[in-house]
Amino acid sequence: MPISRSLGLAAAVAILFSPCAAWSAAPPAVKVEAVVTGLSSPLGLALRPGTNELYISDSGGGQVSRVLTDQPAKMTPVITGFPTREFPGAKFQVGPLGLTFLDRLRLAVGGGGARDGHDVVYIFNPPVADTPFKLSEAKQTLGPLAPRNGRGHSLGFFHGLAATPYALFVTTRGDSSAGWIARAISPEGANTADLQLAIDTKSLSGMGGPTALTVSKRGELVVAEVGDYDKPADARLAFYDPKPKQGRLLLSVGTGLREISALAYGPTSGALYALEPGWIDGKDAGLYRLDAVMADGKMAVKALKIIELDRPTAMAFAPDGALFVTVLGPVKEGGEKTGHLLKITGSL
Repeated sequence: MPISRSLGLAAAVAILFSPCAAWSAAPPAVKVEAVVTGLSSPLGLALRPGTNELYISDSGGGQVSRVLTDQPAKMTPVITGFPTREFPGAKFQVGPLGLTFLDRLRLAVGGGGARDGHDVVYIFNPPVADTPFKLSEAKQTLGPLAPRNGRGHSLGFFHGLAATPYALFVTTRGDSSAGWIARAISPEGANTADLQLAIDTKSLSGMGGPTALTVSKRGELVVAEVGDYDKPADARLAFYDPKPKQGRLLLSVGTGLREISALAYGPTSGALYALEPGWIDGKDAGLYRLDAVMADGKMAVKALKIIELDRPTAMAFAPDGALFVTVLGPVKEGGEKTGHLLKITGSL
């Protein structure tokens, strides 16, 4: 489904292209430095609005930690005690997953370490002191989610989180039969309504595996969707209008990537960036810029590799344009803490 029938070509171009982006066909020169090492399966990042506080899901360690972007070498645990379990099909532990701020005072944490069908989304007021919170001190929990119409049993594993001024959106999947975006109405300063299944990605786009999630400047939900692992390079980008009760697919385009673990727009260029984790082939892993192109008269995406990375999982841009990325690092037996937080600077 290259373009939704309700959308004309001009509107599709406007969705994919940022009005302020001027891109070169050559990858930009960037500098990469490791600023935190020894992480255990880091899988989520979020920058607190209006601050230099960067929050990290140190997933395998069952905790969320905080660093300051101007002093990133100092990391402080802020929420501990998350349950962990082995990532399906992999040999590492996962606990807290996606992170996003609903506003300056509320941090949403997607759970992934509970037993099947019992994951929830936690809402915290981040602690001011260095003494970390425990799960029992969450301001609110959302979920768990029950499957709809018997499809997608054991929904959970809340990897992609994104917030608009009125709602929290979360990607979830239970099996290959279903993929969903759940929604929770989130008025500022008030308790958030419980999660409800809102957008049936399997029915709308044909893809059952939503992973990464972000919000465009126009307000569309931008979702990375993957199919079957035995079908290489089938990851797609889907753009949804989040306002209708059941959502509306605006555009779906292939990316040429196998899987996408994170999406983010550059604050200066407006370009859309993606992380390919390289689960199938490590040579694919890295940071990519997703450029809109025309192919055979249809909208398409060209994924331009910026730099190779070692199993990247999450990213967040600082206001100055610096990009922070978490990577799992090399595969090692025994569960060593090989994860890193990287800082990437350059013309992104």
